[in-house]
Amino acid sequence: MLRFYADKFVLIAQRLGYISHIVKTYPKEVRYPPPPIEEDLIWLLKRLNELNLQLSVMTVGRILDYIKDDKISFERLDNLIDELNQRIVDELKIRLIFIIPSNKETFYYPKIPLFGNEVSEKFADMNEDIYEAGNCFAVGRYTACIFHLMRIMEKAVQKLGKSLGILLVDEKEWYAILTSVKAEINKMPKGSKKIVYSAIHDRLDSVRIAWRNETMHPKATYTEEEADSLLGAVKVFIKELLKIL
Repeated sequence: MLRFYADKFVLIAQRLGYISHIVKTYPKEVRYPPPPIEEDLIWLLKRLNELNLQLSVMTVGRILDYIKDDKISFERLDNLIDELNQRIVDELKIRLIFIIPSNKETFYYPKIPLFGNEVSEKFADMNEDIYEAGNCFAVGRYTACIFHLMRIMEKAVQKLGKSLGILLVDEKEWYAILTSVKAEINKMPKGSKKIVYSAIHDRLDSVRIAWRNETMHPKATYTEEEADSLLGAVKVFIKELLKIL
């Protein structure tokens, strides 16, 4: 999938309009040059290539070859520029383009991992689901976003269970692990460690009740608000879990 900012379309249109204006300024019988437009065409070639509009790229390349090898008339050049303009329009007609709102840009393959570098490094097995949860949120696939968040929480529960010495956590269902976690926490002497683990357990159990049961038996759809809420809650929880592990 191509990733670019939409200003490229505006810049291409402006440059193409400028080239067309220059070409139409001269009498049709005048042969090229002047004026020089190679640099503008080369710039256009690069931008079209970035957008993978290959037929348009070929058309620009052909125009550059004509200019280089033969002093063509401005009439012929004008026709070629019109052809290029139509070729770009035709290629864009068969492209489906999605626009991600600016307030969701940071969720789509972010430069900095969505849950932070430390989580990305220490919990590397969560990275794919963290990225995909962000991507799904950015493109409005909120139900898919929640499924990825649940996979992240599943791994978090397993890590918590392992930290307390619970066996076979990779084979147990979430609730079974939490039951064992609760039992281990109850055995702990009173103190700060027990308080921290109890808080972590309560957070996990509330997420399980509120989200996982519905996700395993899905309702028709999940809203942006629901996905946004869980995304923030999971991010905070995973960072807290990282501290105690």
